Amino acid sequence: MTFWSNEKIKNHGPKLFEPYIPENVDYSGYKLRVGSQVFVTGEKKPSKRQSYLLEENSHLSIPPGQFAIIQTEEKVTMPKNVMGFISMSSGKKLSGLINVSGFHVDPGYSGRLLFSAFNAGPNAITIDRFEEIFSIWLADLSDPHTKPYPVDKVNDGIDSNRISHLKISEERITLPVISSRVSKLYYVGTGFGALAAGLIILGVQLILGGRAKIAEFEGLISQYQSEFRQQEVRVTQPISVIPSELAIQNIEEAVVNIEERLASIESSTEEIRALEGEVSIINQQLSTINSQIELQPSASSEAIENSDNDPSALTPL
Repeated sequence: MTFWSNEKIKNHGPKLFEPYIPENVDYSGYKLRVGSQVFVTGEKKPSKRQSYLLEENSHLSIPPGQFAIIQTEEKVTMPKNVMGFISMSSGKKLSGLINVSGFHVDPGYSGRLLFSAFNAGPNAITIDRFEEIFSIWLADLSDPHTKPYPVDKVNDGIDSNRISHLKISEERITLPVISSRVSKLYYVGTGFGALAAGLIILGVQLILGGRAKIAEFEGLISQYQSEFRQQEVRVTQPISVIPSELAIQNIEEAVVNIEERLASIESSTEEIRALEGEVSIINQQLSTINSQIELQPSASSEAIENSDNDPSALTPL
C-alpha cells in the first residue's frame, strides 16, 4: 500500500473531487469542506429535530455533549484500486470535537461523505459553512476491488433513517456534568459514611452498656449465690430434732423468695442455670425432710408436743 503524493492528487484531483479546488491539496492530502446539510442533536424544539440546510455565510453550533452529522460539500469518487483515509483538523480536535463515524472510504465509493462528530469539550463548537475541517489521504491497493459498491450505501443526504440511529436527548452529557454528578455522589457517600460512623459509635456504646448490664447481673447472681449457700448451710446441718412444720414452711418460703428473685432476671446465662440447679438441690433436701417426717410420726409428734411445752427444745435453722 502506497500513499499518494500531492503531485499525484493534483493530477487526478478533478476526477476524484467535485468540485475540485487545487488550493485544497495540502501536502499529501486533500481538504474537504463543510456542506449545506447538517444535523445537531439536543434541540428542544421538535421542529428542529431534523436535518437542515446550512446557508452560505452561516454556521452551526454543536453544544457540549451533543452529536452532529455533517455532510461534505465535495462529492468523492474513489477508483476501485484506491482507498481513502479521513480525519479531522487538529484545531477542531483540540476544541473537543471527535470524529466517531469512521476513518476510511471504500474503493469504488462515489458520493458525498457524512461525518458524525461528538463534542467532548466543555464549550460549544462553532463550524462555518465551507470550513475546511476534514482531510482525506489516498492509498493504492495491490489489486483493484472487483465487487461493485452497494448503491444503498451511497450517502444521498441526511435522511430520517440516519437520524433515528442517534438517541435524541435534551440532556447534555459533558465532562462538567459528569464532574457535578460525581461530586454529588461524593457528598452522598460522605453523608452515608458519617451515618455509618455514627452507627458504629452507637453500637460500641450499646456493647459497653450491655457489658455494664452483664456486670450488674453478675453482681446479683453473686448475691443470690451467697444467700443460697447460707440456706444450704442451714438445711444441711445435722438434724438432732426433726423440724416442725413451721420450720419447713419457713424454708419453703425462702425457696419461693429466691425463685421469685431469679424470675426477675432477664438473662439466660450459665450462672442462672447453675442457681436453678442449686434450687433443685434445696427442693430435694426438702423432700428428704418430708420423708423423714413421714417415717418418724411418733418422734415428730413428741417434738411438736415438746415444742408446745418448751419452745427451746427445737434446734433453730
